[in-house]
Amino acid sequence: MRTTAISDCEGWPDMTREQSATPSKHVKSFCRFCGASCGTEMQIENNRIVSIHGDKDQAIGEGYMCFKGLQAEAAHHGPQRLLRSLKRGADGDLAPVPLTDALDKIAVKIGAIIDRHGPRSVAVLEGGGCYLTSTAHAMYRSFLAAVGSDQIFTVNTIDQSGRMVAVERMGVWPAGCQHLDTSDVILIVGTNPLVAHTTPEFLTTNPTRRIKQAKARGTKIICIDPRRCETARYADLHLQPLPGADGLILGGLIRIVLAEGWHDIEFCQRHVGTERLDDLVSAVQPFTEAFVAERAGLAPGQLRAAAAMFARDGKRGSVFTGTGTGMGPFSNLALHFAQALNVICGRFTRAGEMAVISPQQSAYPLYADVYPATRSWDGKPPSRTRGVRHLLGERLTATLADEILEPGPEKIRVLIVDGANAAQCVPDQLRMVAALKDLDLLVVIDPTLTITGQLADYVIAPTMYFERPDLPIEYSQLFHKTFLQYTSAVLDPPAGSELIDGALFYWHLAARLDLQLDFKGVALDMSTPPSVDDLIAIMMRNASVSLEELKQYPSGREFNLAHAVVLPPPADQTNRFDVMPADVQVECQKLLEHEKVSRLGAGFTHLLSSRRMRDFHNSTGTQIGAVLKRSPYNPAFLHPDDLTDLGLQDGDHIRITSEHGSVEAIAAPDPDLRRGVMNLSHGWGGLPSESEGRGSSVNLLTNAVARYESVNAMPWISAMPVRVEPCGAKLAAV
Repeated sequence: MRTTAISDCEGWPDMTREQSATPSKHVKSFCRFCGASCGTEMQIENNRIVSIHGDKDQAIGEGYMCFKGLQAEAAHHGPQRLLRSLKRGADGDLAPVPLTDALDKIAVKIGAIIDRHGPRSVAVLEGGGCYLTSTAHAMYRSFLAAVGSDQIFTVNTIDQSGRMVAVERMGVWPAGCQHLDTSDVILIVGTNPLVAHTTPEFLTTNPTRRIKQAKARGTKIICIDPRRCETARYADLHLQPLPGADGLILGGLIRIVLAEGWHDIEFCQRHVGTERLDDLVSAVQPFTEAFVAERAGLAPGQLRAAAAMFARDGKRGSVFTGTGTGMGPFSNLALHFAQALNVICGRFTRAGEMAVISPQQSAYPLYADVYPATRSWDGKPPSRTRGVRHLLGERLTATLADEILEPGPEKIRVLIVDGANAAQCVPDQLRMVAALKDLDLLVVIDPTLTITGQLADYVIAPTMYFERPDLPIEYSQLFHKTFLQYTSAVLDPPAGSELIDGALFYWHLAARLDLQLDFKGVALDMSTPPSVDDLIAIMMRNASVSLEELKQYPSGREFNLAHAVVLPPPADQTNRFDVMPADVQVECQKLLEHEKVSRLGAGFTHLLSSRRMRDFHNSTGTQIGAVLKRSPYNPAFLHPDDLTDLGLQDGDHIRITSEHGSVEAIAAPDPDLRRGVMNLSHGWGGLPSESEGRGSSVNLLTNAVARYESVNAMPWISAMPVRVEPCGAKLAAV
């Protein structure tokens, strides 16, 4: 095993020396608090952010920044930030460790475990912190490939993975959906983009201004949400159903559209075909207006009004979904129906129109045609625990605890948690925490000490987003324009710190294990570490736009690329959408059977669903003082009349109990909620063993193995029956 001293590496900054005062400078970059990548302008003095605001010259953000992004100064310079890596000592406590020592010891431990148990004993769980670091997002996969492990887990498979399932079972239109700016109607289901900022293909940057502009153009908005959320306040039609009814409602909408002939008949003839369309017609026959309205809790006529507004009166505009749909019961079916509604109404970018593409990708022709269903999981071996398979090259995060706890020759023994908070975000917290404690080696890469870090053997302190060169997420339709931006590092690492870039952590680990890394098709020199800019140059070497050109635009640029024009389909092409495959028909029958019983069940009072909080992005931001001053915990929201019926007041301490577990929380009124519904945001709470924690963990109520989807093992973690009852005196704080 080779040892590479960090201090000896060419180009590695000496981060232990005191930094001298630097002159004030004005810089541009983009935010990476979430995937929206809003442009930033900052004034920096003595290596500190002294002011920050949105960059009006950035084509996608147009000067917008949310409250979360404006906390960059506190995120980078606040007391919660780790400036050195930590190691668990013999006394059980975490203490600072020199970075070289940490890397040496981690590599020795991993090497010994691989020698004894094989390469598949090593896994990585990727969270938003890694996903929003373009080079680290690519590098950890190179590391696992060099190890010989396919144990890739990401938070995507516990978010909206039903979208991926729908694509693989139905097929995909590579030119993408019709976007808001060219639509006359939009159907929004289970998402609140004015707060979330990460609804794929929809309102990510500057959402309020863009939805106001759309309304001024005459665009109709239909919103389906159990709460009159911020987005619903702009809706022309708001359906306020019971949680968990999205599949029913979308199936009912499809039934009406097809029965009335409001679908795009020509598009369906060309891209669906009579046989598959007949299968869809047959499958949705039981989803009658009366049945859907009664089971979903809709007013008579609302379902038909939504169908008419979307399909009869509107001719352009798509269905967009989010975590509300993706985390509920029968989420795969609901998301399949959402895409099927787009298909039968032909709501895709057509030949001659400009698609939104990623300039990071190489130029390739886009046709107005279907990429057929692939079902890539069929070619993968089943999991050793639940028989589920890979999804788009990833293992399924809801099965991660199983893969650690279940004995056997391919049991996961090493887990690197990169930019995720597994103990907080993965469903079934008790089981996940037990699994993390069972590991032979747990390494966490995070700029703060999360509750997952509290369980780790090592916590690696990385550079943060304004301290590294970067590109936005390579996802062609996250933005509403064909846009790309490069940023250099605009801050140096803090004085006295010893940090490592996320991508280079894997390089140094591989070098110590005598592994050869192949990064995006390029074999890296394993004797001298690359710079982050070297890695970005590799990533951009075949892009549609050269890195040299991109660097000429400090605010990024919207690019007018010739190959973004959608071409007519080849004359001999016969690809079709599979709108109702056999396994989806089975799911339809299971949903209908499920709807024969009460949604609540005996002993439960409310249906619990999650919601976004404006000041946070999942668990990110819950350690920043300025943010916590505004929102010190996650309230359990109930309709005021429900609070009265339960004998509760604002601020009362309550106990929430599900079939699986219970958690204490603080009640708060929300008149915008439907009665009988409770909202509790995820990403909060301490370890289960702690008597006190910041906020309440919704994942103490969830069960990852009782009810889950067949392909992606996605647990049912929304529309959860719970019992709400008083639990003592009013709390002043958490």
